[in-house]
Amino acid sequence: MCESSGLSKKTSLINDINKLNEWDYTQENEISVNTLLDKYLPGESDGFRIIRLLKKSRQESKENLIVQSISNSKNKSPYQNKEYFEQKSKPKFLEIKEQKLLKLLLKIKNGLPLQRKTAFKQISAKALEFGPSVIFHHVFPLMLLPNLDDHERHLLVKVIDRILLKLKTLMRPYVSKILIIIEPLLLEDDYFARIEAREIIASLSKAVGLASMLSALRPDIDNTDEFVRISCARSLSVVAVSLGVNNIIPFIEAVCKSKKSWQARHTGIKIVQHIANLMRLGVLPYLNKFVEIIKHGLLDENIRVKTLTALTISTLAEVTYPYGVRCFKPLVEILWKSIILAQGKVLAACLKALINIFQVLDLQSSFYYSSEIMKILKREILNPNIEIKKIILRIIINFCENSNINQKSFRDDIYSRFFLSFINTRILSDRKMALIIKKTILYLTKKINSTIVIQDLLNYYKSQNKKIKSFAIGVMSEILTKSENTVNLPSNTIKLILKHSLFLFTNNFIDDNNHFIDFFGMFMVRYDKESQGFFEQV
Repeated sequence: MCESSGLSKKTSLINDINKLNEWDYTQENEISVNTLLDKYLPGESDGFRIIRLLKKSRQESKENLIVQSISNSKNKSPYQNKEYFEQKSKPKFLEIKEQKLLKLLLKIKNGLPLQRKTAFKQISAKALEFGPSVIFHHVFPLMLLPNLDDHERHLLVKVIDRILLKLKTLMRPYVSKILIIIEPLLLEDDYFARIEAREIIASLSKAVGLASMLSALRPDIDNTDEFVRISCARSLSVVAVSLGVNNIIPFIEAVCKSKKSWQARHTGIKIVQHIANLMRLGVLPYLNKFVEIIKHGLLDENIRVKTLTALTISTLAEVTYPYGVRCFKPLVEILWKSIILAQGKVLAACLKALINIFQVLDLQSSFYYSSEIMKILKREILNPNIEIKKIILRIIINFCENSNINQKSFRDDIYSRFFLSFINTRILSDRKMALIIKKTILYLTKKINSTIVIQDLLNYYKSQNKKIKSFAIGVMSEILTKSENTVNLPSNTIKLILKHSLFLFTNNFIDDNNHFIDFFGMFMVRYDKESQGFFEQV
């Protein structure tokens, strides 16, 4: 009986509320409904009263939905209203979904290989169900943890890679955030981290399209921070290779010719350089266009833009040799004018570019430019700057391969100062630099003479410095190994090498690369007649 009277009261309440005109949550309507509630449901709790939305607690909002559902439905009990239950269950559903995603991420980050494999499959299959907002809301903070190691970072990057092609255009609002996390990996020392970052950016480009990538990267092009600009240039080069260079050339041209800031021009030319490094010979169809776009940089007022332009021309010439050399012919005079006026890094970059396009010159021009460059080398060979020294070594290798070089001038001006300039502890401490010097000396043996080079190395072989001594042993061993015939050394030189080698052997000398024993044995076999007097002592 009580239940039927309560039901009739609620039915009457619904009918009276429906009679209210222009129902909305104003203060007047609130008072009216509260009056009706007092009339039909005296003594009931405040949970049945209408309260304003979004100004009370979460529990009050749920209660408000009950009264709202009563007002919107005719002759229906609030407990039978489908809309109410959907709204009520929605927060709970989101929580369950987030918990499920977090469990999968935990398995990927800290789980066993089998658990990780299963979690990857599930997160990839349910990417659309989770949605990009929920996934990135939890993945991005994990990626930015300060104590994240390389393996964990690799796994989280793999998560992003797996969901990219599933979500496709849904990724567009998150492009800039993804790039903020992925771009630093392009500058990592680890080769595999760089490859992984390129793959992510390539997949992202295919998923969201060129327009979204350009709009996300555009603000970083003229950023004052060089790290950001270099990251942006590398990312755009990957986008260009992924989506087609033809599509991005107009954008690169506009950036390279920007008059607003030198940073934008610098970034544009850097993009061309990275595209050349990525595509290698594949850049040939666009070579003429790229040379046309960047050549004005050789006349730029900013030194950094001028230096980068010369280095980019050098890179383009290197990756396209010997097919694309004709495209660089108009640049020879501009480069030479820059060389005459330049100093330091600009000079080194312009020299490198000119040497790389040396093949386009005719015989007369080649002889003229080589003799002029030799004068510059004579002046700069004792320069302590490592970058300039690397360029000089590159030029010397080129001169050794070029038959148009005056051998007497080369020997008097360059070779006579070579060992003094390049063989010292500071330079040989750099392993890469030591390898380049070793390679250059091997080329010098072809241009000058193996006998002369070994005689000059003998002074360093007798040095008290272990690093210099080890380097001299390694180079002489390489010369003897690569020479088809026995090098015609004077008997005095052979005896000096044998005596010093025997002294080192007696004192158990061990060089840095363990070449000494091999060198000593090979030398005694090659010069067996002169070594006969030393066999008993050995």
